Amino acid sequence: MKPRQKVVYDIACINKVMKELACCSALRPDSYYPMLDDELANLGEWTAEVYAYIKVDDSAIVGQLVELMYDYPELQQYQERHRSVMSTNVSSSISKAVVLLPTLRRFISNRKRKEKGQYLFLADGLANEKAAAFLQRAVDAKLLTNRYQPVRKTSLTELKAIAYAVGTLMHLSPRKKWVLFEQQWSSSGKDIRHAYIPRERMEKINNVIRLYPDVDFKPLLEPENRYLYYSCKTTQKSKKYLYSALKNGEYISKTTSFQQFCRIFACNTRRKPIQWIAMQCLLGYLVYHAFKKPNDKLWLTTSECFSVNGKKPNVWTLRSQTSKIIRDGTILDKKLLDIAKTFKELSESD
Repeated sequence: MKPRQKVVYDIACINKVMKELACCSALRPDSYYPMLDDELANLGEWTAEVYAYIKVDDSAIVGQLVELMYDYPELQQYQERHRSVMSTNVSSSISKAVVLLPTLRRFISNRKRKEKGQYLFLADGLANEKAAAFLQRAVDAKLLTNRYQPVRKTSLTELKAIAYAVGTLMHLSPRKKWVLFEQQWSSSGKDIRHAYIPRERMEKINNVIRLYPDVDFKPLLEPENRYLYYSCKTTQKSKKYLYSALKNGEYISKTTSFQQFCRIFACNTRRKPIQWIAMQCLLGYLVYHAFKKPNDKLWLTTSECFSVNGKKPNVWTLRSQTSKIIRDGTILDKKLLDIAKTFKELSESD
């Protein structure tokens, strides 16, 4: 086995035994697990081999694996609790690992700091001259600090626009764009990709648009799926019934107005997603039984019209969950099924 392959194997072994120990200890915190002794007896040697390798080889892959290594902080406590029944070689191995594991992580962290140099305050993937130059526009506009973090007054809408602009200029894929900037601004706890951009507060976006005249913001402001709606037949009576039934049944938020609810049935209408407060699988169950037949983009429409826990529901998850429920013939919620059927009956009556 080549040196790097052996080190990758060592890291996999470390992760395996640490996860096993953590899992066992979570079930029975004070118990001793002799079936893990063979692996724990090698833990110190595995850790030493990884440390020796990274000191002489700056492999980015190995460095990333070290960063992602499973951390079980109670390793030393486990050793101390069971030292009297633990063999000497197992105890010595754990002692070695307890010292070397944090040393490994510090070494990789310090190496990354040196590699980043002047881009120390930028997330991996953004720590380069181009990204820094594009972000500097927002720094100069007082929307970001000198460490590229949002200032207190910077809104989530503005952050989404900055991320979109810089990601576009760097030709990042849509998914990578949001992932990188959520890492960059993780300390602020902001969910950038799902931020809602209200049309009535465009002045916030215009601040950023002026900074990036070389970016076309139209796909951000008017995405293809923004005005998807349920095109099934409805009546005023059926909409009022469905609205009241879902609200009183605690499926949608009490703050939902009837006017807001009706917008999911209207084309080319700006809307704020309706907050679904029940389980996501129940949303799919309702949509399938109430709206399915006339809509060829049923799940995409649902992801645009509703939010679950403040986020867009995942289209694939909605579709797969509901398909399994329907395939198995499960009556997931009799009350919700009756609501859907009554809604369809009222929609058909003139």
